[in-house]
Amino acid sequence: METFYDILGVTNKFTTEEITAAYKQRCLEYHPDRQISHSPTQFQLLQKAYSVLIDPKERSKYDRYLLSGLDMEWDEFKNIPLVIHWSESEKEKQLTGKTDKGRDVKTAELREKFRSYQF
Repeated sequence: METFYDILGVTNKFTTEEITAAYKQRCLEYHPDRQISHSPTQFQLLQKAYSVLIDPKERSKYDRYLLSGLDMEWDEFKNIPLVIHWSESEKEKQLTGKTDKGRDVKTAELREKFRSYQF
């Protein structure tokens, strides 16, 4: 699967300024008025990738999408709310690390619980 990062020729470590520079360079390559051999859909995909990666909130959500490994398109994933609703108090305790006494576990332990939890 080609990611938005691949389309722009950047990695997830690039800054906003570096992404903008890469986008401008790719626009020269893929703009339909300059290169007849490239289809307009390639340029539209380039614009879409840039609009997602230049917005910090969208980029963060896109990164979560890539890490999720879900078998769905980005357009489907971006509309999913990031709120977890607790259906059972035991699951809530398992995920949040809260005990019956109201104490929290350490942050590292909590991260480990989230990583190992099977949805």
